[in-house]
Amino acid sequence: MKNAQVGEELAHFPEAKLIAHVKLISNLILTVDNVEALVTRILKNVKMEQNAKIKAARLSVLVSQEGKAFCECADNKQFDTHKGQCGKTCEDDDKCPSNFRCKPVGGYNFCVCANDFTGYECELIIDCEPSGKYANCTKAGGLCWHNGTKSICDCKGKEYDTQSGTCRATCDPNKSECVNEANCEVQDGKHFCTCVEGLTGDFCNIINECQPSGKYGKCESSGGNCTFSEGNAGCSCGTGKLFDSTEGQCKDACGTVICRNGAQCKDGKCECPTGLSGTDCLTVEGCTEDLEKICKAISSKCIYDSKKEKKASCECTKNNQKFDGETCKDCDCWKNQECFFDEKKEKQCLCIDKFSDNNGNCEQCDCGQNGKCSFVNGEKKCACNDRYKEDEGTCKICDCGKNGDCIFEDHNQTCVCNDGFAELEGKCEECDCGDYGECSFVNETKNCNCKDDYLDKNGTCTGNSCYQF
Repeated sequence: MKNAQVGEELAHFPEAKLIAHVKLISNLILTVDNVEALVTRILKNVKMEQNAKIKAARLSVLVSQEGKAFCECADNKQFDTHKGQCGKTCEDDDKCPSNFRCKPVGGYNFCVCANDFTGYECELIIDCEPSGKYANCTKAGGLCWHNGTKSICDCKGKEYDTQSGTCRATCDPNKSECVNEANCEVQDGKHFCTCVEGLTGDFCNIINECQPSGKYGKCESSGGNCTFSEGNAGCSCGTGKLFDSTEGQCKDACGTVICRNGAQCKDGKCECPTGLSGTDCLTVEGCTEDLEKICKAISSKCIYDSKKEKKASCECTKNNQKFDGETCKDCDCWKNQECFFDEKKEKQCLCIDKFSDNNGNCEQCDCGQNGKCSFVNGEKKCACNDRYKEDEGTCKICDCGKNGDCIFEDHNQTCVCNDGFAELEGKCEECDCGDYGECSFVNETKNCNCKDDYLDKNGTCTGNSCYQF
């Protein structure tokens, strides 16, 4: 088979198919005796794979006098060894499309990708690709582009931090802008706050473990203050609360504590009155040897009278009898009342637990363990402890912090914050847009609702210059 015949045969097949096979032999030293057999084998393989329309002019596989195969392209094209196909040559950069440059390739000048660009059509910016220096630019909210001289990540008022892969505000080394033990340091010619492990944000103000998915994610929404100190995050729940690591939130410190003999719980511990001791105030210290003898003599036992006398006493075994200090005597009162003898051994009647006096009658009155119940002019009133408010006749936790008041509306906690503060996750946090707008938090981000003719500028409502004279 002559070279001309080979060329005619090859002309019937798509250029891409031929290139794949031609490249297999282009670097081999062939003899005239075996080239015909090799080309015939290529034609056979190409025929088996043929499924596309002819896209280019005829190609010829030739054998030089030295016996080396090479590709001869039609239409004044030359074989581009870089792309592995026939292409037009160029004289200078002006003859090349955008993002291309005219450069020598295998003995000819071809249009190839300019520096900073890649891809089949040179449409990709190297620095913007997954392995590039601005790989996370778009994900960080920026725009990665090329200005004709260099690649840029436009962070819309911020700068791209190549170390963290985020768009961040720069810091002033002469000001104390970095918080939580962070320092203002130079990175790629720009000053950024260098956060220690566990912190993020422009000024290292975001504590990772204080975020919703973190260990202390429910700290502040449950009334605590999430902080960072000496490299560790923590949750300070304040008076009357403790952090529950199982639920990840602040809970009433006394919620699961049981105190005996009428003792009260404070900050998770039982405060035992005089005469009692132990973690649950079950040990009665006032049961002296003399009192034990008295109790035994009247067939009773020594107990702590937590309801009325608040001291050690003998528990009478017969119904309607109470100890008067010496012996057990009959002691009767009206319904829902409890009878006892005072220090003068005189009978007294008081309302039993969860009942209060209402015009001489003991009626049910209960505000829960976090408040006291009474009747005022015949109406039930709850005097709730600090950080609790009445809702449906019960004292419930209601705490918006020191910068506002907490109320219940339709049984839901609502914060009435002081001026310059707004509610954020159940707490009144600083939020100020100036005199010409209202500040609130939307998706945990400060939002300024400015009056007409005023615009939000860096978190403050200022006059629109178009309306200023």
